[in-house]
Amino acid sequence: MSYGGGLAGIKSAREAATLQVDILALFPGTLLNTSLSTDARTDLNAGINSAAKYSKTDTNKKAVGIFSPFNWTTVSSKTSYTAQVTAELVKQGYTTTKRAGYKGWQIGIYATPHGYDSSTYKTWTSGYGSWGIYLVPTSDLLTK
Repeated sequence: MSYGGGLAGIKSAREAATLQVDILALFPGTLLNTSLSTDARTDLNAGINSAAKYSKTDTNKKAVGIFSPFNWTTVSSKTSYTAQVTAELVKQGYTTTKRAGYKGWQIGIYATPHGYDSSTYKTWTSGYGSWGIYLVPTSDLLTK
């Protein structure tokens, strides 16, 4: 509902969940953790909003945080979105081999479904925006 009311909010939530699954596939063998996903959303938003506070995951020395630059990018399909995320991960040093090394880790993912403009949310285009990922060793979460 944060992106608008009614059907617009439902569309947004469904797209975000789909994009989350797409990013999860780029980290084979990781375990999706909804608390870490919430923290990824919080911290992605805190990065652009000086009034927002960061989550506790942000201060966890064992956590790996990977965030895209905060800018909206329009893409025309799921394939181009996945390619966009993959390219940014590689640019930040997270190659296919490095991502495979996180097998067994907990992962939190937040992906902004599309560019949001309060005046035009009823006419969203098929554009996708920024994303945030947290990776935490499962053993670290079990000891807390």
